[in-house]
Amino acid sequence: MRILFFSMWYYPEPVGKPHSLAKELVQQGNSVTVITTFPNYPKGQIYTSYKSKTPVYVEHIDGVRVIRVASFHDRSLNLFKRIFTLFSYSTNAFLVSLILAQKFDIVWSYQVGYPALAYSVLTRLPHIHEIQDLWPAWGENKLKGLNKRISSLLLGLQRVVYYQSKKLVTISNGFKNAIVKVYGVPSERIAILPNWADTNFFDYHQHIGARRNDFGLPEGFILTYGGNVGTAQGLKSLVDAAKLIGNERHISIVIAGDGVERDSLISYAKQEKVGNVIFMPSLPPDKMGALLAVSDCLYISLEDEAKYEITIPSKIYSYLAAGKPVLAAAKGDVASLIIENDIGFVVQTKDPTEIASAIINISMLDKKKLEELGLKAYLLSKTKYQGKVVGKQYANIFENLLRCNVQ
Repeated sequence: MRILFFSMWYYPEPVGKPHSLAKELVQQGNSVTVITTFPNYPKGQIYTSYKSKTPVYVEHIDGVRVIRVASFHDRSLNLFKRIFTLFSYSTNAFLVSLILAQKFDIVWSYQVGYPALAYSVLTRLPHIHEIQDLWPAWGENKLKGLNKRISSLLLGLQRVVYYQSKKLVTISNGFKNAIVKVYGVPSERIAILPNWADTNFFDYHQHIGARRNDFGLPEGFILTYGGNVGTAQGLKSLVDAAKLIGNERHISIVIAGDGVERDSLISYAKQEKVGNVIFMPSLPPDKMGALLAVSDCLYISLEDEAKYEITIPSKIYSYLAAGKPVLAAAKGDVASLIIENDIGFVVQTKDPTEIASAIINISMLDKKKLEELGLKAYLLSKTKYQGKVVGKQYANIFENLLRCNVQ
C-alpha cells in the first residue's frame, strides 16, 4: 500500500505514535509519506537543528519519507494563537499534498484531520482519522477566549471530520463512548487500538549499561516523571508531596520534560524551598529511555477531572517497556490498567499527603518486589502493547477499507 500520513507532530518530537506506526507499516512492505511541520513541541520553538531548513524540507527517517512544511507555532493557552497554529499547518500541509507527484491508496491523520479530509475528498481516497484528545470539547476550561459560539464552530468542524472519515481509531473504550456521545458517530465505525512504545528507545534491555552518574543523580530511591509538563498533568501536587517527604529520607523526585507549566513549576519549587526535586529538560527518546532505566519507580498523573478518566497517556507504554513499576495519581482507565495487571500502585487523589505517603511506602519495599512488578510491566508491554502486533491490526483496517473503496 501507498499511504499518506498527516500529523502536526512527528519525530523527533516526543509524540511517539505517528512515527512508530509509519515505521511499522514500512517494515511490513508498505510505502509511507508523512506531511508534518518542523519539530517544535512542547515549547512551540523550532528545534535548533531544523531552524535553517527550507520552508518545505524533505528527509527520510527509518524508511519513511517525511515532508516538513513551514507553519505558525504556538503552545500557549491563547485560543486564537492555538487556532492559527492549527489552521496554518492544515492549510500548508494540504497545499503541499496537491503538488506531490506520487499516487496514494489511503490517507491517515493524527488528531488534526482537516488537511487529510480535504485531500481524501479531492482524490476520493479512504481516510482514517486517529483521535487521542477530544479537543475542542476538552478545551473549555483551559483556553483563554473559548466561548460557546467559538466552541460550537470548532465542534462542528470536528464533527465533519469524524463523519466524513471512513474509519475512526482511538485508544480506549472510554474514548469510543465519548466520541459516540459528544459527536454522534456510530460505534461500529470506531476501532480501538492501543499505543505502544518504540522498543529501540525504551526497552530496558537497550539500557543495561546506563548509570545514574550519567544524569548526575544521587543514590537512594528515585521516582521519575518523564513527559509533557502541562496543565493536564497536575504536577504541582508531586512537588508538594516532595516537600512533605523532605530531604532526610534519601528520596529524589525527577521531573524530566518541557511544557507550558515547567517554568512556573520550577519557580514554585524554589519558592517553597523543595530540595529533593530534580528538574531536567525534555530528553531525546534514547536518553529518556536510559533515565527511566536507572529509576526505581515511574510516576504518572492527571488532573482530577472526569474527562481525564478515559485518557491513557502515551508515556505509560514507555514506562511498561522500561520494566519499572508505576505510581499513578489518577482515576479511570490508566488506574484500571495498573490495578488489573498488578504493575504498580494507584493513588486516586491529588492530595499531596497521600502521594507522599505512597512514595515513602514504595521506597521501603524490598527491591525484589519492585523488580517483580517491573517484570510484569515489561511482559505486558511485550505481549499486548507491541508495535508489530498493533501495526498489523492497522494494516488490516487499511486493507479492508482499500478493498471496499475499489469495489
